[in-house]
Amino acid sequence: MIKLPFVNLPPGSLNAIYSVLAYAANEFKRYEQQTCFVTFDQPLYAKAVNMVASSPTNSELSSVVVRLGGFHLLVSFMGAVGCTMGGNRLKEIWILIYTVDSLEKMPNGHAYAQAL
Repeated sequence: MIKLPFVNLPPGSLNAIYSVLAYAANEFKRYEQQTCFVTFDQPLYAKAVNMVASSPTNSELSSVVVRLGGFHLLVSFMGAVGCTMGGNRLKEIWILIYTVDSLEKMPNGHAYAQAL
């Protein structure tokens, strides 16, 4: 098992995200890997993608591929389904099963347990 170092910075700061990306890229180069996959949750994902996309092609981040975490990917998918199906009387169907309070969050993907 590989023990990762502790990053003593606020998680949303750009320095913390860059430190994690640079560390992962250097570790993958050390093991002679071609591509480094790094998974972030949704708030940090957008910052990490922008950071990797804006880095030069010959930088240490050029081999990094940023992924969205599984739970946040699923929530985004459910939000897309809710947005697509919003005008198709989806709420009228769900009101037969769920409470009215949870219906506002379900089409957005935020009430994961109820929508599932």
